[in-house]
Amino acid sequence: MSRNRRIELVTLSLVVAILAGTAAAVGVFFRGDGSVETVVSPRGERYEMIVSGVYRYNAQRVVAEGIGWDIFTLFAAVPALLLCLIWLARGRIRARLFAVGVLAYLFYQYLMYSVTWAFGPLAIFTGVTALRRRPIGYLLSSVMVIKGAAMAAAICAMLVAAGIVEGTLELVPFLIFVAAAAVAVWLAFRIYRSVHA
Repeated sequence: MSRNRRIELVTLSLVVAILAGTAAAVGVFFRGDGSVETVVSPRGERYEMIVSGVYRYNAQRVVAEGIGWDIFTLFAAVPALLLCLIWLARGRIRARLFAVGVLAYLFYQYLMYSVTWAFGPLAIFTGVTALRRRPIGYLLSSVMVIKGAAMAAAICAMLVAAGIVEGTLELVPFLIFVAAAAVAVWLAFRIYRSVHA
């Protein structure tokens, strides 16, 4: 691996570590006081919703999982990636493989965050930067729509497979996810059509 490639990989890993560490620290230290409010979902299910901190408007259970994820990221994944930088700079293949694994973990985590959490500062930032045709807006909105389309289509396939086994298709959820997939594909088409080199 050339020296320039090594520098690029070290720089990328360092930037990702700083960004992930910052995001995880915000999740850990600005999570709010844990106060909740009982709310009713559109389907009539009652659940506890967090009403303070950076995770407000999300279900208490989801927030608990997210904070655990943030703690692991902040105190294990990010330090591991930072420790790896020395060996990355030396061009060690094991360090590259390890870094790719940590980067894949972080990609998966924040991909899930971008499409799982209630709309908040992440979604607002994505929308504003996409409307302003900023590169980061294209990147984040692409992640959201592709993940959304893929997940909705996968759920449709799961419902069809379950319907074949059980002998009846759950029509209402199926139609909801077909619509969600169609909207995500339409948004993806609009996003990609507006991208210019």
